[in-house]
Amino acid sequence: MAYPFTPMVEMPHNGSLIIDDIEDKSVERRGKPAVHLLHGDDISINAGNLMYFNATALAGRDSGIDDGLRLRLLDAYCDSLRRLHFGQGLDIQWHNDHSSVPEVPVYLQMCRFKTGALARFAATAGTMLGGGDDRLCARAT
Repeated sequence: MAYPFTPMVEMPHNGSLIIDDIEDKSVERRGKPAVHLLHGDDISINAGNLMYFNATALAGRDSGIDDGLRLRLLDAYCDSLRRLHFGQGLDIQWHNDHSSVPEVPVYLQMCRFKTGALARFAATAGTMLGGGDDRLCARAT
């Protein structure tokens, strides 16, 4: 049952990479020119953001899951995006202010937010879609 929902992890991940490359002024991603250098910042920001929102359509009314599960899944998705963006905000702060070097625990928390948010969502969503309750979902992450 979980397989059709796997793009809910991949789409926002790819969208976040597009946005990250703009914010970091990256010139390359995966050995190729960054999307914003090929298509411009404006269309790239729009495309990256669209990927966040398009993923939610997978849990729409025609998804085949009941309303309660859909609400739990979308709530977990939104929580993961809030964490991802908070972590990205910390990363931006540090790469814009080189006089401020985070302590190791703070840096690791940023990694858990930024990099770990979607991995956490994948575990949570898989557990939910596999029939796990909230307690089991909490243990999966």
